Amino acid sequence: GGEPNDHVSDELLLIKNSRDPNGPHRKSYLRFDLSRLADRKVKTAELSLRLVTTGWGLASHMDDSEFEVFGIIDDQYDQRPISPMTWETAPANDLDNGTKLLPGSATSLGKFKLPRVIQSGTFGIRGEKLTEFLNDDENRVASLVVVRTSAENRGGGLVHAFASTRHPTLPAP
Repeated sequence: GGEPNDHVSDELLLIKNSRDPNGPHRKSYLRFDLSRLADRKVKTAELSLRLVTTGWGLASHMDDSEFEVFGIIDDQYDQRPISPMTWETAPANDLDNGTKLLPGSATSLGKFKLPRVIQSGTFGIRGEKLTEFLNDDENRVASLVVVRTSAENRGGGLVHAFASTRHPTLPAP
C-alpha cells in the first residue's frame, strides 16, 4: 500500500509498516485448508513463522517490532483467488491503513514481538483464540493476516519477511 516499490518475492511473506502514511505498507495473507479435518475439532493450534532476512531497509531505523495475527471471519474472502493479490484486492484490507482491516471482517488471534537485533528464528502465536477460530470456521478454509503494528522510527526501515510455502529450504507456516 501507499507508494509501492519493486521489492517482491514468491518465496517470502513480506511485512512492513512505514511511518509515512503514504507507505509503503505490507501485510501478509495465509490460507489453510482445514477440510481434511472433517468434523474433528482442533485441540491445540500454533502458527509458526520462520524469519528470513531480506536486505531491504535498515534495522537501525526500527525498535523492537510487534506483530499481530488476525483471522478473517467473513468466509466470502476465503473464495477469492490467492494470486495475484494487490493492496486494492487483498481480502478485508483497509486501503487507508498499513495495519488495519475492514471493521467486522477479522478478529485478533494474537501478537508476538521480534527484538530488533534478531535476524533469524521462529516466531508466531498459539493458544485458545487461534484454536477457537479454526474450530469455528464454517467453510473449513482459514484465512489469516499478519501485520506489523509497530512503525519504523525513521523512513527506510526494515522489511520483515517470513518463509512462505514456496521457500526452497525453510518450513512453511
